[in-house]
Amino acid sequence: MKLNKDNYFSAEANWQYMSVSQYKDFLKCEAAALAKLKGEYEPFKPDAFLAGSYVHAWNEGVLEEFKQDNPALYKKDGTLYKKYANLDDLIRILETDKLAMMALEGEKEIVMSTELFGTPWKIMIDSYNPSKGRFADLKTVKCLDDKFWNGTNYENFIEYYGYTTQIAVYSEIERLVTGRDNYLEGLIVVVTKEDVPDKVVIGFDTDMIEFELAMVEANLPRILEVKSGKIEPKSCGKCEYCKSKKKLTEIIHYKDLVI
Repeated sequence: MKLNKDNYFSAEANWQYMSVSQYKDFLKCEAAALAKLKGEYEPFKPDAFLAGSYVHAWNEGVLEEFKQDNPALYKKDGTLYKKYANLDDLIRILETDKLAMMALEGEKEIVMSTELFGTPWKIMIDSYNPSKGRFADLKTVKCLDDKFWNGTNYENFIEYYGYTTQIAVYSEIERLVTGRDNYLEGLIVVVTKEDVPDKVVIGFDTDMIEFELAMVEANLPRILEVKSGKIEPKSCGKCEYCKSKKKLTEIIHYKDLVI
């Protein structure tokens, strides 16, 4: 199939192509990722997802259409509900920052696809500016100094949410599609959802890209076998999907609870 903005997120595209979000889904929980692909599971989308979509619609230049398609954001008087009241502040704080706006310059929502490590991949770049040697992805987060325990050590939000993987894969696919020798400068523009929003533009280095690509190459064979049905998916036992399928088989001692 020929990818475009209209079919990029379709079930057919998700089966035919690997994507960064799908790759991260399989790393998190194979059972949930496969159920999602089959249409048997739809993850809950919190208000945070809607906030991100609002800011992305602004960046794409389709905010008015987004507002019309999401009337639940607004009260009868046309003002945003309290929990969404600062969404326009997020946009204003980006619009008034020269560095942020420079990073977000370029063509919007650019779809690319090519073969990477023996399988078709798809990407959609938020802001693509090859003439200036860069591309950027826009993120909304709770706050900049959040840290997350990964079971071994604490990570910042860039590491925890796999944004390093995203930048690496986008950089390599863009390079392969265009035939360029070097990577574009991949940036992440971040704005926080705090009452007084914060912002930052984050850059990456080639060593990170090469490390993340090596990890993708190592993890991909098993993911593809699970996706194709050759092997059974593993359940993480902790995500929403796994909890929804959980069956109790024993009584545990209170000291066995994880703290």
